[in-house]
Amino acid sequence: FIRNLNLIRAKVPILKFRDTLAGVDCDLNVNNVVGIYNTHLLAMYTKIDWRVRPLGMFVKYWAQRMDIHDGSRGRLSTYPLLLMLIHYLQAACTPPILPNLQAKFPKIFNYACPLAELDMRLELPWAELRSNNPASLAELFVGFIHYYTNEFDFSRWAVSVRNGAPLPIDMAIRRLPPHEQAHTARSFKVFVEGRTPGQVSSIMTAPSRGLQMVSNGPLIPPGAPLSFASAQPNISSSLYMEALSLTIWQFYTRTRQSKAKYAKKVHLRNALLEVVSGVFKHAGLFIVGSSMNGFGSDQSDMDMCLTVTSQYLQQKKEAFAVLSQLLPPLRNCSKYNI
Repeated sequence: FIRNLNLIRAKVPILKFRDTLAGVDCDLNVNNVVGIYNTHLLAMYTKIDWRVRPLGMFVKYWAQRMDIHDGSRGRLSTYPLLLMLIHYLQAACTPPILPNLQAKFPKIFNYACPLAELDMRLELPWAELRSNNPASLAELFVGFIHYYTNEFDFSRWAVSVRNGAPLPIDMAIRRLPPHEQAHTARSFKVFVEGRTPGQVSSIMTAPSRGLQMVSNGPLIPPGAPLSFASAQPNISSSLYMEALSLTIWQFYTRTRQSKAKYAKKVHLRNALLEVVSGVFKHAGLFIVGSSMNGFGSDQSDMDMCLTVTSQYLQQKKEAFAVLSQLLPPLRNCSKYNI
């Protein structure tokens, strides 16, 4: 029961649609496999420490309310924002909340690892990886803002989870494809290195604008639908910090993706794979992004990556052509009982 099919031409073409039975909006790309690896890495970080998921969801919400979360306007999209949080938990907390998984397990968190070997149920020695840092959710949230407002020099450093420490910007730029280096160095202000050395998110507008907005004001955005009032706080107040921790936790428990919604998404993915396999016999279909990495809500769209070849696929022409071939069967997919 697919509705609102819309094939969008872009640098990475997207087929958008809504499944009315599951109540899920979907974005489907072709062979943009970096998203699969990114999803796997973020999901493993959420399993190390219980504080990562609520912090990630609240930081995303906070950034939206501060108007610094919108990749389409040259601001922070969700993925680099979450990498900034993980980097902070690695590099700016004493002792660190999170380790560097890519340094500890290079054979697992390797872009060359075959997709078939990426296991979302992977078991690592979680107890050994967990930190004894007792910081509260509020302390970590305030520390995140302080770090990127007062300590991190965006003019010199790139955020790097892969390094587990800030990376000189010139080094991050040298890791980009040669034809992208000059434009990136000239045009962008903030650099967040992804899972692989050549994957750098370049952001036009530095997040320090939004961070400065709260340096002398409430940490809870005005008008937020939260139980804790957004009155001018005294950051040193233990009562305020306790209330802020409770607010972050309540926001997480109220908005996180339910098991029922996740099950609907998995069922939809399985049904869609049957449809896709009728066109591309050996296709793979992966749920990526917040629906799978632990930072999703019941309102989150389901992003998916369709794999049709192990070879490089030119996105603007070849990927668009692949998605075009899916339009007829998806228009008739109600007979598949999705």
